[in-house]
Amino acid sequence: MKDIKLQKRLVYALENRKPFAHFKRIIDDSAERQNWFDFKDNDYAEIAKKWLEENAPEKFLEKIRTLPAVFKAE
Repeated sequence: MKDIKLQKRLVYALENRKPFAHFKRIIDDSAERQNWFDFKDNDYAEIAKKWLEENAPEKFLEKIRTLPAVFKAE
């Protein structure tokens, strides 16, 4: 994040009472809102991919890998 002032506000929000509510309010009112959602969505996708690689049966993984841009095992 390039905006140091926003970064400091977010860190402060996370260090105080009701951190998630304050973080959300600050992000929602900032120019970084869409970047946050993109980051969060990408992170959730990576967690799901890792979980599938570790837990899903191979037959299921083969089907998933045929879907476009849904699952790309590295």
